[in-house]
Amino acid sequence: MDWYYASGGEQKGPVSEGELIDLFRSGQIKDSDLVWNDTMTDWVALKNVPELATAGKNDESTGLEVEAVTPPPIPSSAAATTAAAASSPALTPAPDSQARMEKVPTYLWQSILCVFLFFGPFAIPAIIYATRVQSFLEAGDVALAKEASRKAKKWVKLSVIFGVILFLFFCSLYLAIAYLRTNGQLE
Repeated sequence: MDWYYASGGEQKGPVSEGELIDLFRSGQIKDSDLVWNDTMTDWVALKNVPELATAGKNDESTGLEVEAVTPPPIPSSAAATTAAAASSPALTPAPDSQARMEKVPTYLWQSILCVFLFFGPFAIPAIIYATRVQSFLEAGDVALAKEASRKAKKWVKLSVIFGVILFLFFCSLYLAIAYLRTNGQLE
């Protein structure tokens, strides 16, 4: 099983479980560093994973001493760095399965169609919001995905309405010009 670890706010890996234990025993990673694999739902401190924490303890056969390290309280600047690192896509674990199962319409094909058939300037925001729906779902944020979907739908409707109004306006204008050119006699 491949493991990922975050040390100093930077994600590293994948490494095997044996390599991760060796890194822990050699002091390259601490028991307070975060670890994750694809069976876990969130990043956790290495010391909270029993099979890793106990395997990393000093045993007489290795001859290595592992110093017990209690991490100091995180200062505000380090907390911000850790929070930024945790929110990055690389350190974000797989989204929960409910978010992946949620069906939220994207309105992408309708938005693209509006660019060519109706009013393009209103279709551009529709495309932008439509492309965000899937990425929000993949990140596990169903509320933002639904909001982006609602906005995409709104811009698609505005594009269609404004496009139809413009079409009718230009048809009326064409007929008015044709009527005036024929001196009021339509053929």
